[in-house]
Amino acid sequence: MKRRPLIIAAALIAILAAPSMAAKTAFRIDSLYLRDPHVFVNFVGCRDVTDTPLAGYSFNGSINTPIQTDGNGDGLLDQNYVFVFDPLDQSALNGPVTFMSGLLCSAPTWMSACWPGPPPFLYPSTYNNNIAVNCLGIVPGTVAHSYVPPITLPSPECFSLFGSTLYLNLGGIPFALHDVGIGATYNGNPATGLVNGLIRGYIYESDANNTILPASMPLVGGQPLSILFPGGTGNCASWSDKEIVDEGLNRAGWYVYLNFTAVKATWYDSPVGVRDGLPNLTLDAPHPNPFNPSTEIHYVLPSASRVQISIYDASGRVVSELANEEQVKGDHSVHWNGRDARGSMVSSGVYFVRLEANGETRTQKMVLLK
Repeated sequence: MKRRPLIIAAALIAILAAPSMAAKTAFRIDSLYLRDPHVFVNFVGCRDVTDTPLAGYSFNGSINTPIQTDGNGDGLLDQNYVFVFDPLDQSALNGPVTFMSGLLCSAPTWMSACWPGPPPFLYPSTYNNNIAVNCLGIVPGTVAHSYVPPITLPSPECFSLFGSTLYLNLGGIPFALHDVGIGATYNGNPATGLVNGLIRGYIYESDANNTILPASMPLVGGQPLSILFPGGTGNCASWSDKEIVDEGLNRAGWYVYLNFTAVKATWYDSPVGVRDGLPNLTLDAPHPNPFNPSTEIHYVLPSASRVQISIYDASGRVVSELANEEQVKGDHSVHWNGRDARGSMVSSGVYFVRLEANGETRTQKMVLLK
């Protein structure tokens, strides 16, 4: 009998000494820009439409619109690329990370939550940290022409990852990039976002010739992707950005460089609302919506917890805090009278209510009409 306290004590020591499971950290790309090569079309001269719109179209505009907006009003952003670190340890030499697309991520971009969609594209890899030098550079001899703005490189404190083939959908155009490198600078420690992000990869000319541009694309819709890049068949530029990668196949093509930034996102391994069979943390759509001058917000807590409910405007500024307190399990509701923290009526427009409880977040959009 005297041994039992010793056994219990040993068990407690083993439990306390066991490493805890670190949570996954996700960053969602919120801006993505082609930096090299540029995109040219023949319309009253050879026109660079990488950033400058022509007939309402620019290449980078077509990339960022679905990344940054909820076009159909379903509460989800239209195109998503997410890094999921499992876990993120900025002090470690390396660790596991998965680059994902085809996910579902809630709007708006600055307070997004993401979870797997049907089906996601998964690009598992290992991230390598560096606190001394740039984490990713330009492949020597692959930038034939000088474009503005130039390619931005990920400076320390940063990470990099490398792999074979990465699939992207850029403004409705499918890209298969080979010999891939990705890197970014951590924004803070612990990181709240990623800056100076760079995606680098090689697109074969044969793939570009077989990829047909969407018919909706002005001036070049229905033609091969290769017509957009200097050196491609039918491209109007007087120079060529084309390289030849010798993989024993002597394959011609283009090194593509894309800069990005990313914001921290809440990550769920399964669709929102599915949590091991437990009752859901639920935030209903405010009612009425649109509203004037007030609306009711109903929510359900699966267990007692501290609850924070905040109102944000479309720019991400906190307008008002409706709750910040411990609450019991069950149904709850809160009223918003359309006033800010100082008691002044806010202007007409789009607002977001954000519920935080039990380490989870739910968001709903509402519209104030006057």
